[in-house]
Amino acid sequence: MMQINSPVSVVQSLPQVEVKTVPQIEVKTMPHTEVSVTNWKAVQTVTQQPTEIYGRNDVVLNGSTQRIDANRKRQGLILQANEGNQGEIVIQGFLRVPAGAVVEFPASNAVTVEGIAGDVLHIGERV
Repeated sequence: MMQINSPVSVVQSLPQVEVKTVPQIEVKTMPHTEVSVTNWKAVQTVTQQPTEIYGRNDVVLNGSTQRIDANRKRQGLILQANEGNQGEIVIQGFLRVPAGAVVEFPASNAVTVEGIAGDVLHIGERV
């Protein structure tokens, strides 16, 4: 048993140490260790389906609210306002599409369309 006779001091911080060269260590044997992971998050597998685009009948606006029917298989609509339109076409009450513009609208639900009578909306459907 060792006995300390002089007073003991507590060190609050150590001086910085810099290692210029690291000695090489050779490990000849490793103990057998098993590792298991128990907290994996669930993985969702997604199969990519081919996308098809179909042209639908144009909508000729009549000055009141018209509707593009819902399609639960639809991924979205591609909407183009005819270049000769007199005003903006309003989609679903908020999206304003000026003459000549093309927009993608990701919706499978029914979609409302409003605008000046005689203006035309060309429609593509992505399924």
